[in-house]
This record gives sequence, C-alpha cells and structure tokens, in this order.
Amino acid sequence: MQNHTRSSIHTFLFLYFEPFFTLLAAIGTIVNPEQLASCFVPTNTYVLSANPRSAQSPMLFNLANFLFMFVLIEGLVLRATNDIKVWRTVVFIWWLADLIHLVYTGNAMGLDMLLDISSWEMGEWMTSIIGIFFVIKSAFLLGIGVQVPGDQNHVKVM
Repeated sequence: MQNHTRSSIHTFLFLYFEPFFTLLAAIGTIVNPEQLASCFVPTNTYVLSANPRSAQSPMLFNLANFLFMFVLIEGLVLRATNDIKVWRTVVFIWWLADLIHLVYTGNAMGLDMLLDISSWEMGEWMTSIIGIFFVIKSAFLLGIGVQVPGDQNHVKVM
C-alpha cells in the first residue's frame, strides 16, 4: 500500500463537497424528479410527462440508487484509505462518468446554447459545476496536488 498526501482542495471536493451534493441529488430524485430532470438534461431538450412518478418512476429510483452508491463509494471508501491506487481508481471512475455526462450534455445543448450563458438555467449551471469538478479530478489524476512519500518523480506542487 502506497500512502499519499493530497491538497486540501482534493480532500474537500472528494470527501465532503461532492458526496454531499450527490446525496442531495439522490434524495431529489425521489422527492422532486421534475427538478432533477431539469438539472441533468439541458433546457428544451426533454419534457417530463405530466405525471413523472408513474412511467419514469423505476428509472428515477434506479438513478437515485446509483447516486447513493456513488456517495458511498466516494464518501466512505476514500475516507477508509490513504492508498493512492484506491484513490486514483475511484477518482478515475468519477472522472469518466463526468466526461460522459459533459459530452452528452454538450451535444444535447448545442454550440449556440453553450455559448449563450445568459440563457442558462439551473441545469446548464449544474453542468458547468461538473465541468469544474472534471478539471479538478483531471489535476488529481495527473498528480497535481498529490504527494506520494518516497516517490520524488511524481510529486507535484501542492
């Protein structure tokens, strides 16, 4: 097992901020599916049926289940270890999920809407936050802000 020291931004994002907001999204999926759908899908590209709790209910509850799983993996597994291999694996999984989300959402929004920030609604702003998380995860995976004791070749400025 190879322990590491990480920057405070990584600790805050991976152990507190992202698990907390993912937990809120999981709860929101159950409590207010219309709001969640508007956050995950760009404006004017998807219309939830008049009764989202009927036809979409199994899909939304499965989404909530996956979000709870992500919260547990990131919030608990990363707290349980300082092993850099475990951290890189978990962060890579989140990074890949964020990349897929950003590509899908960017395609659905289209270039005109991506560039028209003044017309953005909550869903578009949530996607931009995921983009910021993606950059921070990329930095972590590149070793920026991470120090592995005894491995001077992989130490970056913190």
